[in-house]
Order: sequence, then C-alpha cells, then structure tokens
Amino acid sequence: MKFPNRKTERKKEIAADWVLRGDQGMTADEEARFIDWKEGDPEGKALAQQYQDTWDRLDALKGLQNDLAMELDPLSSTSPSKMASLSKRLAWVGAAAVLAIGFFFALSTFRNAAPAIAVESRIVDSSISDYYELPDGSIMELNEDTEVEYRYTPTSRDFWVNRGEIYFTVAKDAVRPFNVVAQGSQIQAVGTQFNVKLFPDSVEVLVTEGLVQVGLQDVALSDARSLAGGVQESFQEVSVNQKATIQSDAKIMDTRVFSISVEDVDQALAWKPVTLRFSNTPLREVVEAFNAHNDTQLAIIDGDLEDLRIDVTFRSNKLEGFVRLIEATNDVVSRKENGFIYLSKRP
Repeated sequence: MKFPNRKTERKKEIAADWVLRGDQGMTADEEARFIDWKEGDPEGKALAQQYQDTWDRLDALKGLQNDLAMELDPLSSTSPSKMASLSKRLAWVGAAAVLAIGFFFALSTFRNAAPAIAVESRIVDSSISDYYELPDGSIMELNEDTEVEYRYTPTSRDFWVNRGEIYFTVAKDAVRPFNVVAQGSQIQAVGTQFNVKLFPDSVEVLVTEGLVQVGLQDVALSDARSLAGGVQESFQEVSVNQKATIQSDAKIMDTRVFSISVEDVDQALAWKPVTLRFSNTPLREVVEAFNAHNDTQLAIIDGDLEDLRIDVTFRSNKLEGFVRLIEATNDVVSRKENGFIYLSKRP
C-alpha cells in the first residue's frame, strides 16, 4: 500500500503541525527550523499564519466562554431574562469553539497523539525535521532528502520509506510488530535499531542492535490489516553488525546478508547527527563541539566571546541555525567565508 500523493494536503499538515508545536512550546532548534521553513516556503508560511489566527480565535472563544460561565453563576442575582440571554450566548460560543477545533484538527493528525487514538497516519520529511519521536517512544532519524509515511493502529506499526535514508530506534511492543516497506522489500523488527537506505534499484539494511527480518512484501495492506501477516518463511534474519542488500522487482528478490566491521558501521552512519546539550557552557566549548561534527567550522574572533555562557539544545547538523540563534539573543554577529563562520561582538 502507498498513501495518496497529496502535496497540497501535506503542506497543510506541515503548517498545522508547526502551529501545534508552537502552542506546546518549541525548542530553540525547532524555532530555527520553523524560521527556515517559512523563509523557503511562502505558501506554507501563509497557511501557518492562517492556522495560527484560527488558533488565536479559539483561545479568545475559550476566554469568552469562561467569562460568560462566570456571569451565569447560580449564586449571582442575575435576572431570569438576562440569564436566558447569557445562556444563548454561551451556547453560541461553545458551538463556535467546537467548529474551530474541528476545522483546525482536520488539517493535521495531532502530534504525539494520546494512546487512546486508535489510528494515526502521517507523512514526514527531512525538510521539516531530521528527528521524530513516535507515539510509542520509537525514534526516526532522517538523512537529507528523505520522506517516510507511517500508520499506527492498535495491532500494527507500519512504515513506507519513499526516498532517502532513515535510522530507526524501535521501542519494544510484542503486540504490535514494527514493519518497514521500501522498494517492494519488507523489514520487520521488535525492539531493535537499524538503518534503511534506498537506492534506485535496491535497499540496504544495516542492523546495529537486535535482530530484523527482511523479505519480499507480498501482502495487500488495508487500514485494518497489519504487515505482520506478510512475513514468509523465505525471510532472512539480519543481526548486529550485519548488512543486507536487497534487490527486487515485483516477483523476484535477491537478498545478500554479510557481516561488516565496526569501522564500516561507523562510516555508514557518519551522516547521523547527534544531539548537543549545553547548560551554562562557555561558547568556546560549544564551538569545539559543533566543529567536531561539521565540515564548516566556527571560529571566535573576539576573545571576550569565549566565556559567553550558552544554554541550548541543538542537533549537531544545525550549525547555521545555532549561529542565527546566538545572533538574535546576544551581541554577536557572524561572517561566513572559505568554509568558516567567524563570530565577533556586535559593533
């Protein structure tokens, strides 16, 4: 199964998701990505503003509803005629709030949905974020130019990798198998970590923890049916520090599994950024940490900036976002030249 290709609807979902993140509280890294996204997508920026306006109106309606409810305090001396008028107004505001909620959430599946939600489906891509925490605690880390679709139900966790490369950290769930489809091949795991990389005519699966099974997908999926029913006896196991190369068409699959060295594993996953956390850390140490993970290097020109204290959490590949943040929150300016970003005090 493949979800419909709906670029406009996906853009709406992305815009709505950003608004929801803002309401719940963004990290500095997320705020920087949000700014980048708006600058690169004027249509998405307009949608996000539209949804933000709707959200603000909903907050206003909630406030008005609370005010009217206080006026209807049964212990007050409000006259019967005024009570009837206020009751009508309260009912109208409540209906308007319900319509606003329905309008907004129809645009996007609520991020980090509560376990009571029976089905959650989303399309995510690396242009918005390279790090996603899923409803069950599993984690997806996306390389550049990667898109993945997923669907959670009470009985399954199903993923479709459309392009790119993705690293999965799978939370254990004996009831709901974790299934990934890519280029007609199927990967199934429970409580493991593995990398999936798509090529034009093949798929590469690298396991760093636990065990996965790989095979040819031959089961028609529906909303009510899990990929679990498609696992065949011909599936092969791939364990820690093993890589499977899968070449397949609609009927034939050639799977080769072989062991690789720790050095080769590290090299294959060198693209994967890490999360850098700083608390009251001198800028010179922050610079060293970013420089260890990036080709573009930070350099402090003014010595007075070396002891500037930094409190922030950023992905190691979001170097320019970090620079924009310290420029916005401190007396710092930057200049990019010949593979370096030079930091100096604002004149």
